[in-house]
Amino acid sequence: MQQLLTLGLLSLIIGCAISGWGNVHVFEALGHPLGKTGSGLFLEILASGIFISAGTEGFNSVMKFANYKKEASKAEAATKKAQVSSKDLAQVNPQPH
Repeated sequence: MQQLLTLGLLSLIIGCAISGWGNVHVFEALGHPLGKTGSGLFLEILASGIFISAGTEGFNSVMKFANYKKEASKAEAATKKAQVSSKDLAQVNPQPH
């Protein structure tokens, strides 16, 4: 049990080191930066370190989240497009006659 805890802590330290020194920031890459300085940067490095230390499982979680955000953005864009009149849409995207 102690070996498992030691390996988990070691992988977290390595993940945080990769995030901090390698500038691998998961939330920043997803468009939700936690901060560039102070406690925000610490949280960014810690959260990214957790994802990195989780290995492929962490990567899969990030990919699922990114896909969810992409689908939510598509749905929001479709809703906004439906609310725009054809006249307003033609001003933004003129079509040749």
